Amino acid sequence: MGGLLHFATAGTDESGDVVVTVTPADNTQIVLHTALRAQFGEAMKQTVGEVLNAHHLTALVELYDRGALDWIIRARLETALARAQEGGI
Repeated sequence: MGGLLHFATAGTDESGDVVVTVTPADNTQIVLHTALRAQFGEAMKQTVGEVLNAHHLTALVELYDRGALDWIIRARLETALARAQEGGI
């Protein structure tokens, strides 16, 4: 994967899902919007970090969580990253 070209998003606001936004940035920053921060915040940040590290990317990543499982967070983030690398918005 190349670098991020622009802002992108993936996911829905449905229960059990998550909206993930990615914005190109020089340093990784992860912002969580979730009622489950105390229970799962660190695990969510770790998941995001693993995906970004696997692709050698940095970004501002925001998660608007509605109770998504780890594999859903990974899938939404992968999709948002792919969209952010496409030529058009």
